[in-house]
Amino acid sequence: MIDSICNWNFGSISEVVSACIALAAFIGVIYEYLNARRQRRLELAQQLSYQLEQDEMLRFATTSLDWGVGLVPVPEEWRQIVDEKAIVPDRKSMQIALTPEFSRSLQQNKVALMYRHAFVALYNHLERAKDLCDKRAVLLEDLSTLGWVSAQLVDWEYAPKGLAPGFFMDALRGWYPETRLDKFVEKLAQQFPKRRTAAAHVSHKNVEFPAENDGLSSSQPPGDTHSDPESA
Repeated sequence: MIDSICNWNFGSISEVVSACIALAAFIGVIYEYLNARRQRRLELAQQLSYQLEQDEMLRFATTSLDWGVGLVPVPEEWRQIVDEKAIVPDRKSMQIALTPEFSRSLQQNKVALMYRHAFVALYNHLERAKDLCDKRAVLLEDLSTLGWVSAQLVDWEYAPKGLAPGFFMDALRGWYPETRLDKFVEKLAQQFPKRRTAAAHVSHKNVEFPAENDGLSSSQPPGDTHSDPESA
């Protein structure tokens, strides 16, 4: 009788130990899976941020958002077209570029065409990020760099007088209807606090703000203002 009880106890303990080992192994597999998934998620988010710097058109668009004064390098493939290696921020051309319809003013303004191509590339990039978020391949909180870009698109601090700061979003809604890309950009902007751009910090203190007259301030280097042919 005692031998039977002992054998039963030892058998039960052995089963419990085996079950614990199996459970621990299962938990380990789940942990490794979740860790690998998180690592992959962060890598995708880093790639999205990295492309903003490596792709010349994306870099031109984001630099144009970030800098209110100074020179913005022109993408290599556009240098012969606009006959410039760098341009001063040109809000008039940017406004023409971001009009949803393809106007005659846009067709005749090479700098505006460059801006349009650059911002379409940026919106396409944001659309790819949205697709990845929709598939849970990345999470919204992983996209801090795109959050800053989105905050500028929603409320651009260099918007000229008489033009709503969100005119970038008007173009986005016109070009990407029924995609909810605008909602994604707005959520990104809300997710991350909006920082002041370095250029804004300098321009308010040291130079006349170019947005006040839709052109160059007297403190900026002279150059082609690429005026709209229809405004002449």
